[in-house]
Amino acid sequence: MEAAEKEEISVKDEAVDKNIFRDCNRIAFYRRQKQWLSKKSTYQVLLDSVTTVEDSTRFQIINEASKVPLLAEIYGIEGNIFRLKINEESPLKPRYEVPDVLTSKPSTVRLIPCSGDTGSLILADEKGDLKCHITANPFKVDLVSEEEVVMSINSLGQLYFEHLQILQKQRTAKENEEEASVDTSQENQEDLGLWEEKFGKFVDIKANGPSSIGLDFSLHEFEHLYGIPQHAESHQLKNTGDGDAYRLYNLDVYGYQIYDKMGIYGSVPYLLAHKLGRTVGIFWLNASETLVEINTEPAVEYTLTQMGPVAAKQKVRSRTHVHWMSESGIIDVFLLIGPTPSDVFRQYSHLTGTQAMPPLFSLGYHQCRWNYEDEQDVKAVDAGFDEHDIPYDAVWLDIEHTEGKRYFTWDKKRFPNPKKMQELLRSKKRKLVVISDPHIKIDPDYSVYVKAKDQGFFVKNQEGEDFEGVCWPGLSSYLDFTNPKVREWYSSLFAFPVYQGSTDILFLWNDMNEPSVFRGPEQTMQKNVIHYGNWEHRELHNIYGFYHQMATAEGLIQRSKGKERPFVLTRSFFAGSQKYGAVWTGDNTAEWSYLKISIPMLLTLSITGISFCGADIGGFIGNPETELLVRWYQAGAYQPFFRGHATMNTKRREPWLFGEEHTRLIREAIRERYGLLPYWYSLFYHAHVASQPVMRPLWVEFPNELKTFDMEDEYMLGSALLVHPVTEPKATTVDVFLPGSNEVWYDCKTFAYWEGGCTVKIPVALDTIPVFQRGGSVVPIKTTVGKSTGWMTESSYGLRVALSTKGSSVGELYLDDGHSFQYLHQQQFLHRKFSFCSSVLINSSANQRGHYSSKCVVEQILVLGLRKEPSSVITHLSESLAMPTVISPSVAPRTAAEPRSPGPVPHPAQSKATEAGGGNPSGIYSAIISRNFPIIGVKEKTFEQLHKKCLEKKVLYVDPEFPPDETSLFYSQKFPIQFVWKRPPEICENPRFIIGGANRTDICQGDLGDCWFLAAIACLTLNQRLLFRVIPHDQSFIENYAGIFHFQFWRYGEWVDVVIDDCLPTYNNQLVFTKSNHRNEFWSALLEKAYAKLHGSYEALKGGNTTEAMEDFTGGVTEFFEIRDAPSDMYKIMKKAIERGSLMGCSIDDGTNMTYGTSPSGLNMGELIARMVRNMDNSLLRDSDLDPRDSDERPTRTIIPFQYETRMACGLVRGHAYSVTGLEEVLFKGEKVKLVRLRNPWGQVEWNGAWSDGWKDWSFVDKDEKAHLQHQVTEDGEFWMSYEDFIYHFTKLEICNLTADALESDKLQTWTVSVNEGRWVRGCSAGGCRNFPDTFWTNPQYRLKLLEEDDDPDDSEVICSFLVALMQKNRRKDRKLGANLFTIGFAIYEVPKEMHGNKQHLQKDFFLYNASKARSKTYINMREVSQRFRLPPSEYVIVPSTYEPHQEGEFILRVFSEKRNLSEEVENTISVDRPLKKKKTKPIIFVSDRANSNKELGVDQESEGKGKTSPDKQEQSAQPQPGSSDQESEEQQQFQNIFKQIAGDDMEICADELKKVLNTVVNKHKDLKTHGFTLESCRSMIALMDTDGSGKLNLQEFHHLWNKIKAWQKIFKHYDTDQSGTINSYEMRNAVNDAGFHLNNQLYDIITMRYADKHMNIDFDSFICCFVRLEGMFRAFHAFDKDGDGIIKLNVLEWLQLTMYA
Repeated sequence: MEAAEKEEISVKDEAVDKNIFRDCNRIAFYRRQKQWLSKKSTYQVLLDSVTTVEDSTRFQIINEASKVPLLAEIYGIEGNIFRLKINEESPLKPRYEVPDVLTSKPSTVRLIPCSGDTGSLILADEKGDLKCHITANPFKVDLVSEEEVVMSINSLGQLYFEHLQILQKQRTAKENEEEASVDTSQENQEDLGLWEEKFGKFVDIKANGPSSIGLDFSLHEFEHLYGIPQHAESHQLKNTGDGDAYRLYNLDVYGYQIYDKMGIYGSVPYLLAHKLGRTVGIFWLNASETLVEINTEPAVEYTLTQMGPVAAKQKVRSRTHVHWMSESGIIDVFLLIGPTPSDVFRQYSHLTGTQAMPPLFSLGYHQCRWNYEDEQDVKAVDAGFDEHDIPYDAVWLDIEHTEGKRYFTWDKKRFPNPKKMQELLRSKKRKLVVISDPHIKIDPDYSVYVKAKDQGFFVKNQEGEDFEGVCWPGLSSYLDFTNPKVREWYSSLFAFPVYQGSTDILFLWNDMNEPSVFRGPEQTMQKNVIHYGNWEHRELHNIYGFYHQMATAEGLIQRSKGKERPFVLTRSFFAGSQKYGAVWTGDNTAEWSYLKISIPMLLTLSITGISFCGADIGGFIGNPETELLVRWYQAGAYQPFFRGHATMNTKRREPWLFGEEHTRLIREAIRERYGLLPYWYSLFYHAHVASQPVMRPLWVEFPNELKTFDMEDEYMLGSALLVHPVTEPKATTVDVFLPGSNEVWYDCKTFAYWEGGCTVKIPVALDTIPVFQRGGSVVPIKTTVGKSTGWMTESSYGLRVALSTKGSSVGELYLDDGHSFQYLHQQQFLHRKFSFCSSVLINSSANQRGHYSSKCVVEQILVLGLRKEPSSVITHLSESLAMPTVISPSVAPRTAAEPRSPGPVPHPAQSKATEAGGGNPSGIYSAIISRNFPIIGVKEKTFEQLHKKCLEKKVLYVDPEFPPDETSLFYSQKFPIQFVWKRPPEICENPRFIIGGANRTDICQGDLGDCWFLAAIACLTLNQRLLFRVIPHDQSFIENYAGIFHFQFWRYGEWVDVVIDDCLPTYNNQLVFTKSNHRNEFWSALLEKAYAKLHGSYEALKGGNTTEAMEDFTGGVTEFFEIRDAPSDMYKIMKKAIERGSLMGCSIDDGTNMTYGTSPSGLNMGELIARMVRNMDNSLLRDSDLDPRDSDERPTRTIIPFQYETRMACGLVRGHAYSVTGLEEVLFKGEKVKLVRLRNPWGQVEWNGAWSDGWKDWSFVDKDEKAHLQHQVTEDGEFWMSYEDFIYHFTKLEICNLTADALESDKLQTWTVSVNEGRWVRGCSAGGCRNFPDTFWTNPQYRLKLLEEDDDPDDSEVICSFLVALMQKNRRKDRKLGANLFTIGFAIYEVPKEMHGNKQHLQKDFFLYNASKARSKTYINMREVSQRFRLPPSEYVIVPSTYEPHQEGEFILRVFSEKRNLSEEVENTISVDRPLKKKKTKPIIFVSDRANSNKELGVDQESEGKGKTSPDKQEQSAQPQPGSSDQESEEQQQFQNIFKQIAGDDMEICADELKKVLNTVVNKHKDLKTHGFTLESCRSMIALMDTDGSGKLNLQEFHHLWNKIKAWQKIFKHYDTDQSGTINSYEMRNAVNDAGFHLNNQLYDIITMRYADKHMNIDFDSFICCFVRLEGMFRAFHAFDKDGDGIIKLNVLEWLQLTMYA
């Protein structure tokens, strides 16, 4: 080894003779198992040993020869998975079980023993669909799905298990003689490698003897198997002969042989089998060297001996046998039962994790070489890409960039200023990737080595010293990444202060991590070296690289403080490596055959979980011919990881070095890749969240098309694109199979149309790669390509819509910031769905929880497959219920990528804050808005009046507003099941409203999905005062029963009384929805009905948050906690909440972003009801057993709802709401334990862990404590659990406080509250969040004056505590109209001192140049967003908004403060700027004498003192004044001439004549786009200027009118910035203000509704008409307001005259 330290290490040390690698026959455990199996020694199950524990069934297996028992365990796991573990029952020492690969402990489902034949055991899941048949002698397991045997285990009797033994020298001769499993002769021991195994010059000493395992699996009727990478082999696994098994052993094989089963860089011990109708998987969780044999027995048909005249024929089904053999460890295998490919992918990722979401740059092109020489070389390569207009994203540096192969250093001569080099790349929006290998150069002056050695972080040899091996630096030690402390330390090396010269654009590449050890056995580490935990390397060899990549990825995350996504490429990998980054296929060769083999290699990686994979473009070894290089770029552009790489002794091969024509072809291929980036990124998002491979073999997308099962020269990208790379030299055509007889395909280059189900011959010039888009898909693209992904973030999108045979298409686009974890933690993403049907393209949200602002637009839409050219295209740029964003076929004009949804128009808000000049908000404004709504009968009678009337008439009440029919049930569809509405006396005898007091056990959920509501009721029962506020006393089925009941709820600031009848929906005489634990108790069912009435229907209650109902029960304010981010004193907060009477609920996320209690989108109400009814019909209790007149006190027959929620093995339910009903601390075994009491609204299905009802350790709890905890073993849905288990399992906690200070202090304080109601109006005051600065300022604004600081003697800070709660109104009730919750939030700004007391609406510039002082933590689609703040006393403005602009709705804003505060809406005083009057003028004439006598307002200063003149004086009065310009004189002369021509002899013009005059003049103003004035506008103008009631204008009046119009025209042109002839309705606020009119929000709303078009634009005619109307109405008001008090009184005649002639 000392020599190695001095001699030069070169590529020759890696490029070794392939003979140094073993084949199967040279592997001892393979030879032992093959020899032993030839003896046919069998195992059998000891059935009397079968036991069922909490999560598994256990039994002993014994070998008839050795008599040493094994322990077998079978688990059922959620999602159609079985797990089988076999281990020694009493091993000499623990055997290795692979850690860290499974993402968490799998959630188990109980397997129920069923009766079987004698000598067998049957286990079934709860549904009974999956069964496990265990045969005792010989041991065999059959997995049965839907009565079909899918898979058999040990049907060939190949179970093999070598027991650990005492070191041979310590054993007696007698023990040697008794060893039955193997021949112990010295010669045979050496041959079988029992204690020592020799290979070349290496001897592997086994301290505890042989320890290999093996087991066979038979797959019934399966002939196509895939998986178990990594091999340079075909995608479909081949049958193996003797000595020809697939080997899984991670090795550094330079220039590996193709079509060979030897193991190379990585191992995933997981295979899939597929046949028509089913896919299954086998995941063999073992990290030691593993061999897999495969043998298919085809189906055969043979004739039995003839019996009688007909010969009987027997068909034997085909089977494929898979024999797994591993050198060590235990048998731990997961059987994935599918049944579809997608199901198997999901099942595997449920165990090992999904593909990490990559940063966007990593999906671009990467340029790598061993090695770029120095900083100048890097700079020149980077410039070369720009010069040749080729996009790329990252340049890579191999080992030569370091100081003597010392990782985390830089070569000072070659790379003296690495940060400057990185800043150059950053300026181009590009990245740097450097290498970091696991071997560390032995050098006492190398700090990384010294620190690792000092802490004992290296792998050890048998003597306990650091293992030393040779790699690139020479003599090296190897970090032991299996040690968590080593991984933690290694991760810390990537911190910027530690890794000198690194920046945040530097990413990592892990190589040589098999681990590669030059001159070691098979170029790797000896199997008997020692790792953390005293495990030998043989146990975990295949997982070493997995841990290396894990530590690297974690280091990159830590250096950004958890904010940024890492990118790490690894050569070695194992199952689960997908969680940490990307993988490539290693050291390939520049030959056509390696291009061809890369496709099946990548397909195999993809289906085994590793979607982010690729092969080195052009081949790492050797120099590719130019044609091969072009073809490889074309193929690589359509493969997930896209990198060009070459070894050091090859010619340089940057894309521009092969001639202009070939450079062009490579450029086109790379640009094609960049154009498709939106599609690639969306595919990776699906791989990340839904486990679907990015690159897919055809059989995955076409699982019922037999021809696809063995195809590997073409593949799918997602479900939309089919790619067939050209992999043969000088090819002029290729045969492309287009699957699917009902499919159509479109050539992506020529758009030619092909029908599916056939093979087509496609011509391929060197510029062609056959790529086809599947009919029925929509592919998002970028319409322009930049220098890198960073240059393309704001470039426009295009959509390629390929129509199916039915003329429809669907596709998706996922978008986020491309680099951070905000998509995960803050829901900062957009996920859009595009669907084309009936010539309409609809853009809708695929996930409404996401919110992300993008400036991008969709500027191009290409529709393929239209029958004829469209005659027109209609676009609707805003999304509403009646008309979503729609684009008719063909290429559409530029349209917003993210349409804004205004939602339905609710009734106006009625703010409680009014001010002088603001008018009464419930007055004329409300009347104007609501005048066109149908008149609804006013509910005049109170509950008492209605009750009394029913008693007097001796009738039972029937609610006319919420009738007992299907209209009160569901709105989304008519369902086939007929419910019977019955009153409680018809359901049972002796009905009672409440039995023994209302309590939480009275609530059992039905099948409505309203667990959130019922959890709130359970909390409500803990506070009797609150309970009877909601459920008034003195309601009964006995005294004064009239079939009428009432309940009270808090609704947006006031309490409402909801009156209902007592008719309830039933089926088979059972309540369909909520019921009580007592069959004859009905308060909870009636309360649910009242709440359903409040929201319009029962269906409206489907899905919600517990806090919503809690607030409706109390009027309190809610707080929402993510338990993972909860404060450290969370238990104290909860305890205090219980003591204060606060209501609490909690839930467990289901991982699908679904609101708990709601059904998945694919399940409609009809299916829900039908399934529920089937549940009831199939119940164990027959209807005949249920006499409704039986005992009333017995429990209700409870049907567990058909659930969308997922039950976990621990008894808890994901996606489900629970009530928190108590907290206690108890003494247990001398220690205090914190407990939480919860209740499941179902009334059953409880936690089954520690402190559950049936917990075995209750016997250790003191009797008094048990009594205090009210412990009883009953299935009532209520249970205790430890606080630690609570915070481990639950994800959300919701608290509804009766006062905002309830949790703030140990002393009760009284907080003040102010309430404001408001609304967002589309086009006027629905401005969206700060991401939309042009409209944000138009949102409603509320001034908050914090007047007094808190009373806190311990706090010297002058501070005011307050809580802001923003609640959106009526969204649940409006669900039937299509309404959903908006994403809402608010921001708080400090008002500058000079503006204190000024109640004017703050303008756009204020928000552009002032940052918010506080804001809601997040924008979220919940009914209420609330948050606490602490700010200094001052004046602030609160701006509530929806996330998106143009979303119309109502809200209530509440501010709770510890001290006095004043909160009110900012409303401008209504006024108009008028010139100073010099003398009184002749009034405007009205028919009313009183109006006439009151009018004292002239037109303006210019015309003061000028009444109507005689016609002969009009001309003179209109002469220009001295000082006017010649231009003005000429214009006035022009006016006079036109006026004379039109007015005629009377010199007055009517409305028709005015229209001609104005339009003649306006048409000469070419800079003003307008269609002119309408007749109605002209009538309004005459009404404004007419001072004698003649209905006409003279020249003077007309001239004055024109001056007005000119002034208003200037204002219009100022805001018509794009010269479109329109202004945006949001800008109308400023325009009105500039004209001297000062209005409040309600009037701006009216102007928008009255004058704006559907696109929220106002044209010139409407603009002038609006100003004329404002001027006229202000004049009229002031004429009537004689005393100037701002109030006028009109009689009917005056009112009609005023409004009719306005």
